[in-house]
Amino acid sequence: MLSTSEILDRDLLHYIVALPIAVFSPLAITAGVETWTTILKQRTDAEVTIFGEITAGWLDTVRRNKGLFSTSMK
Repeated sequence: MLSTSEILDRDLLHYIVALPIAVFSPLAITAGVETWTTILKQRTDAEVTIFGEITAGWLDTVRRNKGLFSTSMK
């Protein structure tokens, strides 16, 4: 059983994923990916939550026409 200090803080995980995607600069995305990878190595139980947040962030970039989905790159 997980101790209180080991329980995932879903709000914190949300911001750890959402902030680099919101900033959407190469440095922010690189830092985000490194952070997400480190968390996943340490806490395999966070996998579903983190990948869910990454998916939501990716879908948001589609909605906001950022990066690969930018209309200015056509």
